Amino acid sequence: MCDLNEVMAILRCALFEEPCHSNNKNIEEILTELEKQTVLPLVFPILPQLGLTPDRYEYWENQIYSYIITNQTVMDAEKKAVGLLHENHIPCVILKGSSYAQYYPHPELRVRGDIDILVNESDFETAAALLTKDGFTSNTTPQKSPGARHIEYFKDGIEIELHRYFSDADKTSEYLTVSKAQPSENGIPCFPSVENGISMLLHFRFHLGRSGLRHYMDWIMYVSRVCDDAFWNDNLKEKAEIFGVADLAKTLTKAGKKYFPLSQITWCDDADEAESAALLNGFFEAENFNANLSKKKAITIASSGEGLFYWIKFITDRGVKNWK
Repeated sequence: MCDLNEVMAILRCALFEEPCHSNNKNIEEILTELEKQTVLPLVFPILPQLGLTPDRYEYWENQIYSYIITNQTVMDAEKKAVGLLHENHIPCVILKGSSYAQYYPHPELRVRGDIDILVNESDFETAAALLTKDGFTSNTTPQKSPGARHIEYFKDGIEIELHRYFSDADKTSEYLTVSKAQPSENGIPCFPSVENGISMLLHFRFHLGRSGLRHYMDWIMYVSRVCDDAFWNDNLKEKAEIFGVADLAKTLTKAGKKYFPLSQITWCDDADEAESAALLNGFFEAENFNANLSKKKAITIASSGEGLFYWIKFITDRGVKNWK
C-alpha cells in the first residue's frame, strides 16, 4: 500500500518538472490512489518515467486519455455556454474549474467536473432561459427557486451550475462579483488572482470534510504561481483575514512545504505543525467528492484520530472570530 509521501513525490515530479525515480515498487498503488483522488492526469508528462511494463503503461495511458477527452468535452461546452451568454450581452465569470486550472503547467490535465457560471442577479432568469432554449434541462426554475445559490442544468452528460452568488458565506456576494471578471489565457472569464485565492479558501471551508487532493493541489499550484510573500502581504492577507480564512491558508500552505518546492514561502511559517500535518493527512484519506458523490465514508486522520471536518472547522472557526 502506498503512503502520502509516495503520492506527493510523484505529483511533485509531474508538476514541478523534477527528476522522477522509476523503481518505486508501489507505483500501481500510487497511480490507483491518484485516480481515486481524481488527480491521475497530472502525472501524464512523466508516465514514461515510472517504470511500468508495456501493458500497464498502455492501461494507465488509456485511463488518462479518457480524462483528457472528458476534460475537452467539458471545456468545449464551457466555451459554448460563455459565448451564448456573451452574445446576449450577459457578463459572466467561471468559478473553480478552468479558473483554477490556469495555475497548472498543463491546465488541460486538471480534471474538470461540472461547469460553474456566475452571473449577475439581474441576468439570472435570462441566462437560465438561454440555457433551457439551448437544450439544457433542470428540475426547477428561477421562479420556483427564488434566492437559491445556484440551479443545475443538464445536457448530454454536461452539468452547468448557474450561480446567483458564489457561496452562502457573508459578504461574498459583494466581493466575488461578475464585474471583477477578466479573461484568462484561453479567453474564459475568470476572477483575478486575489479573488481566486479567496474563492479557493471559501470552497475548502464550504465543503469541509469532502475535499480531497484535487482541491488541495489547486491551492498548492496557486501558491507556487502567484502567492509569494509579497503577494500575500500586499494583496491576499487582508482579504483572507476579513473572510476568516487566513489561518486556513497558512495551515494548507505549511503542510505543502514538506512536499513541494515552496521554501521561498515564509508567510505560513507560524502555522501549527500538527494542524498542518493532520489537515493534509485528512485530504489524503478523503475520497474526492466529485469522483463519486454516492460514497460518503467517514474521514479519519490517522495521526490524530480526529475527523477532517473537525480540523477544518477548528481552523476556520478560529479565523471567523476575526471577521470585520
